[in-house]
Amino acid sequence: MESGESSANLVSIQREVELVRKRKLIRDGYLDIFKKKENPPVTRKALDNEEYLLLLDEKLEEEAKEWMISKNPEELADVMEVIEAQCTARTRKYTLTSLTRVQQSDLELIKAIRKVINNGNTDMDIFNGMFLSQIEKWSNTHDFKDLARVLGITYAAGQISRPFTEIPGLEDKRREKYRKLGGFAQRVVLEPLLPV
Repeated sequence: MESGESSANLVSIQREVELVRKRKLIRDGYLDIFKKKENPPVTRKALDNEEYLLLLDEKLEEEAKEWMISKNPEELADVMEVIEAQCTARTRKYTLTSLTRVQQSDLELIKAIRKVINNGNTDMDIFNGMFLSQIEKWSNTHDFKDLARVLGITYAAGQISRPFTEIPGLEDKRREKYRKLGGFAQRVVLEPLLPV
């Protein structure tokens, strides 16, 4: 078994365990998949906008951690989809495109990323710490400059996952996954299988 395959299995097992332990936001397309199951899990709509925004913050961290385990660019497509949902839910002023422009003008972030990704010899502990710390900062401030930084780190993660991955490659993966499973517009919450 290749390391990528074992990482994917680990992420799959981790997801099953998470399903038992806590509620989480899921993509709209999973409702149709669950309807076909003999014993579908319990789902509901987010109670209000406040719960939805909190679940989006949790989802952003969850997807980043899944990438850290698997290094699979599809997890980064999920991060991008959550960022897009954050923009839509909080304001119509920002989109992935406008956040990319903000992020590209952030020289401090660019220098920090270049320092960590040193000629392909990336210190993953430092990079992962930077990723999670920026997500936490966004969750605390909800300043879109912080979300733009999360997006910039996501693009850098794409280069680590697959050397020379172009930003449009990640965007294509995001669009493909959206076509298959939708986004988060229906605000579907998967309830825990066991009491939390």
